[in-house]
This record gives sequence, C-alpha cells and structure tokens, in this order.
Amino acid sequence: MLGWLIDHRSELPPVGQQGDRPTCLSWAITAAHEFATRGGPLSVEFQHWNSEGYFGGRGTILAASMALRTEGQPPDPQWEYMTHCDEGGAEYAPPDSVIGPFCLAEIEVGNLEVSAIISHLQVGRLPVVALRITDSFLAAKGGVVEVDGVGQDGHAILAVGAAQLSGSEPVGTIQPGDRLICVRNSWGKDWGVEGHCLMSESVLRACGLGIFALRPNASPIFA
Repeated sequence: MLGWLIDHRSELPPVGQQGDRPTCLSWAITAAHEFATRGGPLSVEFQHWNSEGYFGGRGTILAASMALRTEGQPPDPQWEYMTHCDEGGAEYAPPDSVIGPFCLAEIEVGNLEVSAIISHLQVGRLPVVALRITDSFLAAKGGVVEVDGVGQDGHAILAVGAAQLSGSEPVGTIQPGDRLICVRNSWGKDWGVEGHCLMSESVLRACGLGIFALRPNASPIFA
C-alpha cells in the first residue's frame, strides 16, 4: 500500500502544456515561484524570454537564476504562454502589457536525495528537479517511472509530494519501505496521472542531475 508523506498537488493549478518548445525549466521554476509567493499566476513566457539575456541562455539554470533574481516575473495575464512561437525572431519580445509588478526570487542549489527533497516539501518549498529523460519517463505508465538506465536529453520537473510503499511485497522495482517523489511535469494532463508521476530514489540516482529550490526575495504585490 502506498502511503503519502506529503502531497501538495491539490494546492496547485492544473499542469501546463509546454508544447514542442524547450521551456520545461521556466515552467517548473514558475510553478515553484507561484507556490512560494501564493500571490497569483506568474508569466512563464517572460521568465523564458528574459533568460536569454544572461550567460548560458535559455534553458540553463544559471541564466534562469540570474533572470529571476534581477528582473523576476510579472503576472501571467500580462504575457501569457505561447504554445508556438519563433524564439529567434526579432518580434519575440514582451508586449506593452508587461508592466509588473515583478516578483523576484533566488535559486539555491540543493542535494539530490529523497530526504533533502522531502525536507524542502515539508517547509513549503517545491524543488525543481533536473534529470535526463528515459523511455520509462516518457511513458510514465501507471503514473510510475521505473529504473530504465541513465537516459538522455536534459529536462526539468517539479517535486510536489512524497510517498512510501508499505507492506511486505515489492511493486515492480519498488521495494517495501522505499520512498518515492511525486513530480509534476509540463507535458499536459495526459502524461502520467493528470500530469504527475512517482519516481523512486533508485530512479533519481540513475537519471537525476540536481535540484534547485526557490526563495522569494520579497512578498509580491499584484495589481
């Protein structure tokens, strides 16, 4: 039987759909930022666009961190996410409706261990998890990612809960007593179970790259 240790899913809006754009990091950061501030939806599009102006560029944690710390994110209605757009075109820029206020935050590198992730969750932080994609992750069959090699192609998701398997019988590769992290993706609600799945410590050790936690710099004020 699976017992939940902590579960923040019900405190979050439905998962997003990034489409075919490389915006997973901005989606995960934004969800973590919204959860931390509890002030309202923030603009994924602005966070992604703004990261290009920093070392590493879009899709890198260094650039995303600098963008979030320096300019932050405006409310989502000021620049809503575009499923399809030409990011390299001259027209890719914030509309005149982006006027703030802007919510700032710091990104802190964390320890890629289940205990560390659970500790963040217990104090109200949703860690961003960087990992490599495996075939099992792509399928997320039954809402569980099995051990399936180290994977390839970097991806970012959000840890939103933790559970533990009790009893005396294993379930697949999951052993009794194993703790699992519930993660939220940005591939729409058809992935996993309503956009979420469970990952064991073995899976995280095999394909995980690191975790990052957000700390808001100030309480946001929304117009």
